[in-house]
Amino acid sequence: MKDKALSAIQEYGMLARGDLVVAGVSGGADSMALLQLLLEIGGSMDLEIKVCHVNHMLRGREADEDEAFVKSFCDRQGIDACVLRKDIKAEAEKLGISLELCGRQIRYGFFHSLAGDKGKVATAHTLSDSVETVLFRMIRGTGIKGLLGIPPVRGHIIRPLIRCSRDEIEHYLQERKIPWREDSTNQALEYSRNRIRHTVIPPMQAIHGGFVGHMRSMMEQLAQVDGFLEEQARLLWERATRPDGGLELAALQGAHPALLSRVVRDWLEYRGQLPRQEMIEAICGSIRQGQGKINVGNHLFFEISGSACLFHELGTADGNTAFCQPVEPGTTYSPYSGKSLLLTESEVKTGQSSKNVHRSLLINRIDCDKINRVLTLRSRRPGDQIRLLGRGVTKSLKNLFQEAGIPASGRDKVCVLCDGESIVWVEGFGVSETAACDEVTKRYWTVHVEG
Repeated sequence: MKDKALSAIQEYGMLARGDLVVAGVSGGADSMALLQLLLEIGGSMDLEIKVCHVNHMLRGREADEDEAFVKSFCDRQGIDACVLRKDIKAEAEKLGISLELCGRQIRYGFFHSLAGDKGKVATAHTLSDSVETVLFRMIRGTGIKGLLGIPPVRGHIIRPLIRCSRDEIEHYLQERKIPWREDSTNQALEYSRNRIRHTVIPPMQAIHGGFVGHMRSMMEQLAQVDGFLEEQARLLWERATRPDGGLELAALQGAHPALLSRVVRDWLEYRGQLPRQEMIEAICGSIRQGQGKINVGNHLFFEISGSACLFHELGTADGNTAFCQPVEPGTTYSPYSGKSLLLTESEVKTGQSSKNVHRSLLINRIDCDKINRVLTLRSRRPGDQIRLLGRGVTKSLKNLFQEAGIPASGRDKVCVLCDGESIVWVEGFGVSETAACDEVTKRYWTVHVEG
């Protein structure tokens, strides 16, 4: 393990002589191996090592014992352990964010406060963590960047163990008789990452014992491909840039699809937008067709005007503007002036059944477990069709709108929710047969529309 860690440190330039290194130590095997490694190389590199531990106060006595364990180990080594005790649950509720996100923000804020502007923050992410991350992203849907795993270096954050597997780390600790703590929640299969760790990876290893190593090779090769694409996309962006800040349509239309999507993604990030794949595909499609106007969200619009591709802000969208944006529960979206849409998430309580729900409510409920990816809110497109709940027939939106007497001028204002290319709900008509709630539904989204 040590040789692999040292090769990563050297190849990625993680450490230099005299560096201040803040090591996040939870007490688990990975973080104890990180600390032991830093102690072994610290003298020869004249490193200043600070150990920090965050007690999230989520596991009661077990969390307190982890804290005491880290303090005791550091005392024996003659180094100080900086400890932060924070009620993550209360903080997450106050901020309205998930426990995982809140914990991450608290931890890294603490690490960086100790490292200052010049110090390095060392975390104990391993090759096993990186493989689990890639598999998790593959299940949810991802592109090349999602297949790169956890980066060895990100700014001042370094990950010396990123080439080491969990088995190698435990062997390293056992050889040196270094103790560690086991987090009981690591065995809980209700967490997605734990299911991947305990039920997905072992069968893959059984099929081929080199699975984890081959995943590492794949991630490193893809990192090279990604770096090449990023550089080519930068050059294309520079060639296509216009004096008004837009991009030349012809330059983008002549680009390879991989470069086009990369430029669009980077451009969305530059404008402060989250580059969802659905949005990237919508803009790329508009560029290939040479026309279109898309509501990106937050009153920002992408538009093709003559020979230029532009992002610009408007107070409202006009009645003929196509809209397309990813949506999640708990946020209100305004695709155009006078219209708002909100998704709320609910759980089916024991004894409840969709059979007892009035049809007017049922048609606006979407079974979460029947959705494969993030939903997209958009306007109609040519060829759109849906098999509505209770109709027993698939119909085009054009026919549905005609039968309902919706005038042509108002059809572009009808909200449509999609799961990839499949339409799962249409405003005024309801949910698709494939996404509707039934007697086995556990969680569902309710669509609320005003205006």
